[in-house]
Amino acid sequence: MRVTLAFFRCFGVLLMREKLRVLRHGILSMLLFWVAACTPNTAPSAAQAAVAQQEVPGSSSPQAWIDAPLNGATLAMGAVEIVSHAASPNGIAQVELSVNGVVVRTDTNPNVNETLSLARQTWLPFAGGTYQVSVRAQNTQGAWSAPASITITILEQPTSTPPPTALPTREPTWTPTPAGPLTIVLVRNSFCRTGPGQVYREITALATGDSAEIRGVSQDGFWLFVYWPKFRVECWIVASAAPPGTDWSGVPVLAAPPTPAPTSPPQPTAVPLTPTPYKP
Repeated sequence: MRVTLAFFRCFGVLLMREKLRVLRHGILSMLLFWVAACTPNTAPSAAQAAVAQQEVPGSSSPQAWIDAPLNGATLAMGAVEIVSHAASPNGIAQVELSVNGVVVRTDTNPNVNETLSLARQTWLPFAGGTYQVSVRAQNTQGAWSAPASITITILEQPTSTPPPTALPTREPTWTPTPAGPLTIVLVRNSFCRTGPGQVYREITALATGDSAEIRGVSQDGFWLFVYWPKFRVECWIVASAAPPGTDWSGVPVLAAPPTPAPTSPPQPTAVPLTPTPYKP
């Protein structure tokens, strides 16, 4: 009897332990289910992964930058060449050019295997003003780079100004050089001096109507070296004594003789005073 009671007691303890183990396992499983049901799914979708690949720079994301023109440049009205570079380990498929947010052209890279690609794109503005120019590149995996942007200013087309009217040119009048000496008839009186200037001594004077041969002209053109055949005298007279319009361009230019040294006036001789004897 005692053995049977002890057996049932032992069996009851074992059964109670098994129930507790099963209960703990069920509670733990339920808790794991609730945690899994309440935890949000953070795994990105395929579209989110594509957007992240385009927007987040990484080792495989393409990069683009503008080499010319420089940011803030001022350019004349006309075609503008945008020079840019794009780089991607997967190769560059195409480069897109936008102005003020509007795509103006897209150029396909002829060599998509290039990891560094050069692009030259021409844009023709229709009016002056300030523009934002942007370039972005797409690699062969379909990922786009972040846009590279600059701001440039295009000057207005200047108003065309009519060319100045050319003034008519006067044809020069050529006077044949006389075969013999140039002879003039004086139109005014003139002193005949030893040199071209009033500092030179007067030799004689020529009157209005006298004839003289011009044999030279001074370096300043104001005096004429003449030969007066009436008295066989060579001297200098003022050029204004010649008739107006006289052409002496073929007459040689003569250097002036040395300027005469000024003569000082004679100094008075001192007369000694002789004392007169006093006579009372």
